[in-house]
Amino acid sequence: MDEDTNEDVYCIWRFLIDKKFQGKGYGKANRICLSYEPKNTAAKAQYESLGFRETDEIEDDQIVSVLRI
Repeated sequence: MDEDTNEDVYCIWRFLIDKKFQGKGYGKANRICLSYEPKNTAAKAQYESLGFRETDEIEDDQIVSVLRI
């Protein structure tokens, strides 16, 4: 599979921290949030397999999960 041309693949090519902010922990303090329908057990399993964890928050009747990077 050529990931550069696959429309189902999303890439973060670079994650940069400006030099004046490097070494302050900002790169480790980031997170990705998403939400899913409570009855969608397939989505829950998929997200958990990728490292997402539920936050105990509900937003617009959806469970919020977070991946800390």
